[in-house]
Amino acid sequence: MNTMKWLIKREFWEHRGLFLWFPVIAVGLLIGLVLVSKTVETAICEPPQCTINIGPFMAGKDGPVATAPSSLQRLVRNFGRSDEVAKNYLTYATPLILTLYLTMVSYLASALYAERKDGSVLFWRSLPVGDSATVIAKTLTALVVVPLVTYTVAIVGGAILLVIHTALGLMAGLPLESSVLAYPDTYLSALALLASIPIFALWALPMAGVLLVAGAKARNYPLLWVFGGVLTTGGTLAYINTVRDIWTDTQWYWNDFAARLALGGFPYAWFFSFQPLNPSGLELSNRSILEVLLIDSCKYLASPSLWIGAVGGVCLIWIAIQFRRRNN
Repeated sequence: MNTMKWLIKREFWEHRGLFLWFPVIAVGLLIGLVLVSKTVETAICEPPQCTINIGPFMAGKDGPVATAPSSLQRLVRNFGRSDEVAKNYLTYATPLILTLYLTMVSYLASALYAERKDGSVLFWRSLPVGDSATVIAKTLTALVVVPLVTYTVAIVGGAILLVIHTALGLMAGLPLESSVLAYPDTYLSALALLASIPIFALWALPMAGVLLVAGAKARNYPLLWVFGGVLTTGGTLAYINTVRDIWTDTQWYWNDFAARLALGGFPYAWFFSFQPLNPSGLELSNRSILEVLLIDSCKYLASPSLWIGAVGGVCLIWIAIQFRRRNN
């Protein structure tokens, strides 16, 4: 256990710029964009068109009507009602899905490839650490540590926005008990985001496995082997389906195979892959981010496809361990 902890810490400190500072910079830019957009929206809104109801705006209850509010009140209103903000404030960090995907893909593709390229694998083999422990540590780093750090940064950024929202509301004369900090959904949304990490790890296992295999075996360009192989196979199946008419449906390949191998690093991509569980697609209207993250994600634990892919990912990781063990 201590060896595994040390290996994961080593991976984090070796790649802390990619794991930590990349999402921190992204969140800083997103917060800046949110504040600028709300300020501009307030500036271009004329007072007669900005009449607000202070009560429903802040607390979702009836309250006095404020006509021609001040600029500060209009700015707070543009952030949204407190009950809605408490449920959906983490949606500002949606672009972090892309940064998480890029971080995972770049790390996994180079995790075993870089050490072969620069010969550092020989140094690590001189230490009393086995190949299995090393590959498992890299896998846990990608599937648990990276999303945990990214989600934590997103939650901290969301907390900053909530503090700004509350401060602006107090400055505008709105009561503290109607602020976003008084709603349980403010804290449950953050917990729901963190609780989705195990589902994400199961979903991303096949992609982690195939990237580690490519990094352990490919002489050059492991990403090209993975993504090129997925696209080539899909194109071949589509050609056979169109020209030879051997079978009539190749959707299974893109949903159950290609999506897991090439897009496994995208959180919540399972919403669009497991169509039998959700034939009408993902319904987001009139639903909070809390409901989507917690309720809809958990139901995919009952999908056989999720577990079959996870078993396949474990097998691929075992193959990567064998390849690393045999590399000279």
